[in-house]
Amino acid sequence: FAVPTTTTAIYQFQTQSSTTPMATAAIEQVQTQPSTTDRFTTPMTIAATEQTEHQSSPSTGRFAAPMTTAEIEQLQTRYQCPLSATGHFDAPTTTTAIGEKTKAHIPNKKTQQSTRYGVSMWEDWAVNRNKASSQGQGSVQAGDKYVMVPVQLQSVSAEEMNFWLTRFIFEIRKQDGTPYPFKTLYLIVSALLRHFRNNLGRRDMNFLDRNDVRFVEFRKALDTRMKELAAQGVGVEVRRVDPLTEEDEELLWTSGTISTETATGLSYGVFYYNCKVFGLHSMDDHLRLQVDQYQFGRDNTGAYMEYTGSVCENVQG
Repeated sequence: FAVPTTTTAIYQFQTQSSTTPMATAAIEQVQTQPSTTDRFTTPMTIAATEQTEHQSSPSTGRFAAPMTTAEIEQLQTRYQCPLSATGHFDAPTTTTAIGEKTKAHIPNKKTQQSTRYGVSMWEDWAVNRNKASSQGQGSVQAGDKYVMVPVQLQSVSAEEMNFWLTRFIFEIRKQDGTPYPFKTLYLIVSALLRHFRNNLGRRDMNFLDRNDVRFVEFRKALDTRMKELAAQGVGVEVRRVDPLTEEDEELLWTSGTISTETATGLSYGVFYYNCKVFGLHSMDDHLRLQVDQYQFGRDNTGAYMEYTGSVCENVQG
């Protein structure tokens, strides 16, 4: 747009261009009339705009033509229910429905049972420790900030939970007095964490999160206790295979599994005696074998075969 023009300027321009001057009244009349040039149309009211848009907006692509508030209310009154799911969107969801769906998404029965077991373990330990403390048998020392263990954890603070968890993992035992395996100990702690999240709605107590500095002391104690139990062999499964007896070896020969008459039987025999005599265990040990690792010789007792293990092997020939 140009700079606004005054009546005097318009009059001078008309005089210079040899056109008939326009009266001031005529100019004002033209200016007050609605503009219908190519760039602008006559101003429309809000009601007229809504009516025009509704009548001229066809349904295209993903969305249908816009509906007025009156039309929506008319449809809801007619069917006596909210609009159903159509096209790209589902039916509107209420806050109550969302809450019910969230509660329906619960862990399986085994996880729930594990959570209850961990919570029960904490409650029993807390009650017994509080009883011992009230009788003067507790291990409360001067300077300890907390004396009584909170049985219910709804309002426990992070600092207090860190204090008691550190003692909890060192003190709990099985019914027969033996310590829990380190894996079970970790599962009990995980059960308490699920209790905070799922049952108490508290996600501020992630004491297994390495980035949460409030529970550094507890995580160090848990790591120490788990290593201590592992060193004692508590919960450590020793996988051991019983060696073949002489009867088992004889059966391999008599059944033809090991044989010098067939290529397959000879291959099985080489594999078996490499394991038995030279201590090869894994498949990689067999795959890395080289011919020059075997040396044949004879001494006063007779013929013999010498095996030399590779540098990367733990067994010696």
